[in-house]
Amino acid sequence: GKSPQFVEMFLSKKGIKKKVYYSELVGELQTGYCFLVGRSVSKVEVVDISILPHLLVAGSTGGGKSYFLKQLAMGLLEVSRHIQLYLIDLKRGLEMDDFAVLPNVRMVKTVPDSLILLTQVRDEMRQRFAFLEREKRNRIDHEKDPYDKIIVIVDEASVLYTTGRLNNTEEENARSASELTDEIAKLSRAAGIHLILATQKVTKETISTQIQENLEGKMCFRLNTVSGSSNVLGTNDSVKLALIPGRGIWKTGSTLTEVQTTFISDNEIKERCAVILKEYESGNR
Repeated sequence: GKSPQFVEMFLSKKGIKKKVYYSELVGELQTGYCFLVGRSVSKVEVVDISILPHLLVAGSTGGGKSYFLKQLAMGLLEVSRHIQLYLIDLKRGLEMDDFAVLPNVRMVKTVPDSLILLTQVRDEMRQRFAFLEREKRNRIDHEKDPYDKIIVIVDEASVLYTTGRLNNTEEENARSASELTDEIAKLSRAAGIHLILATQKVTKETISTQIQENLEGKMCFRLNTVSGSSNVLGTNDSVKLALIPGRGIWKTGSTLTEVQTTFISDNEIKERCAVILKEYESGNR
């Protein structure tokens, strides 16, 4: 409590819903560049990616990573007026294809194309710094400046960054990807560029320690090992999570919050993307 002589305890039987739908909570996304984290015991957790500025999403297969990424992308695309979304989908499946119909979404599915994209993002970041230097300012204003906010989502980051491979080309690609990502993660906040990396396994071999240190936000679904949980959260909390799809732990700073993340179906994504596409075609975006 306010006095160090006293400890305040709050007891509640209230639990977290086992399923929360995107359509129920999307109204909470009122301004800026926000996305839904999910519903906790006390409230709907909403985060502005401008403040974050980078995010790590971790969890074993079936825990809810893919749906979390999809609802996050959907939320950003719906409420943000000046945004470019770059999807690096190294699962090479159809997980994120529904977003590719939009003119402000670009998708790549191979490591060589990912390296080209990351190089272009790095170059764009440097160009924006040159612009800020000329303007004698320290931050991009997306409402006034001719630069959209850029969100780079890497689904299954371990495919891109894992070192210690037998193939020399793969090893060199992984090293190049890590160097590019590290530079972007360290410097890109002022340039309005943000990274979201998702993976099943977080170690220094899959995502380097330097990159991890710059991923200030962490969304962790159930992990199978204590070491994996500790690498992401610094605790073993994700191992103890209930076996409920979409149940995870949100961490910013030293604060851990258990949440039920929102679910969005593929059909709903198609419908919402169709609405956004019509807005572009009619000139309303």
